[in-house]
Amino acid sequence: MPEINKRQQGKRNRANGAIFEKRVREDLESKGFFVSKFQNNVDLEKGIMIAAKGNRFKARSVGFPDFIVWGKHKTPIAVESKIGKYLDKQERAKCRILLKQKVFRKIFVAFKTKEKNKVKVNYYNFLGVGMEEK
Repeated sequence: MPEINKRQQGKRNRANGAIFEKRVREDLESKGFFVSKFQNNVDLEKGIMIAAKGNRFKARSVGFPDFIVWGKHKTPIAVESKIGKYLDKQERAKCRILLKQKVFRKIFVAFKTKEKNKVKVNYYNFLGVGMEEK
């Protein structure tokens, strides 16, 4: 079995993640939402929202969740892009803090599926409540 080059795999994963984030943003904008990159993060030890630290090698911020979205609703909602669909343990804890502090009314997770050789962006509510408002 060939040796996996972790550096190359990491580059591919970051590139695929950035491409999917762009696709999610375009999908939300096509549905009439205003979309902005979220530039804050959650400090799990203190349980508070803090400014996201930028990556010194790239101009992107590393905020969580990825986007703040508004338009049809009076209050903003958050969208996190995940190619693999599921949030990890730390991300779930961050979502709970943001919802408890009422920073966001809802947090949606965008994930991709393939249908007839086309990539489709799907969403689910972090709390499991229906998507009828989206």
